[in-house]
Amino acid sequence: MLDSTSKINHSSSTMISQPTQTVKRTILVTTSDMGTEELAIEQTNAEGFYLTDAYEEKIETLTEANRGLEEELTDAYATISHLMKEDDEFKKQKGILWDHAIATLKENEAKRAICSIAVSGLPKQLEEKETHLKLKAKKVKELEKDTVLLKGQLISASTQLTELDEKWKKENEELKTRIENLTRNLKEPETSRQRSANKVEPNEEELDQLKENEGVEGEPPSKKSKLIEAVQIPSTLQTN
Repeated sequence: MLDSTSKINHSSSTMISQPTQTVKRTILVTTSDMGTEELAIEQTNAEGFYLTDAYEEKIETLTEANRGLEEELTDAYATISHLMKEDDEFKKQKGILWDHAIATLKENEAKRAICSIAVSGLPKQLEEKETHLKLKAKKVKELEKDTVLLKGQLISASTQLTELDEKWKKENEELKTRIENLTRNLKEPETSRQRSANKVEPNEEELDQLKENEGVEGEPPSKKSKLIEAVQIPSTLQTN
């Protein structure tokens, strides 16, 4: 392959005036990038060509071939340069992605540590809640028992109150009848009272005192105390 700097080693370019014969020469063509090549040139002196013409033709052919190779080499250099730029960009993007991956990994590790701590505390929390629920269930059972007991006491108290009401009504009727009889006796003439049996009738002051003691104008004093004794509130309900 030849260029403008190629050097050619050859003999003088004089016309061969000897009889017709074939001359075979070997020349060395040196190029700047491909080294030295040997070119075999055959020429018949009878054809009338100068050796320099043959050399120049070969040089032109080699130079043209070298020019094509130079263009291919230039394109190859451009392609390599482009690939190197792409490689640099790829390395840059790879570095960015790597940094992002490392940051994401660290973030995930931190989240995992937080989740691990949170999960490790769950069994204890569940145990505490289970214990609390057991205590609540026990308390509910106690309240249910107290409620049943209280309902029974209320039913018993209601029955007792009904019986007491009937008894008090009967006693009040009897007292009312007695008072009416006493009042009627007080209004009778002196002679009528003297004819009655030999016993002393109460006067009005004594009659008023009797009414007050018997509780005619209201309920008997013992009613409230009997109601309190009949209904006893369970201790669990008192504390709550």
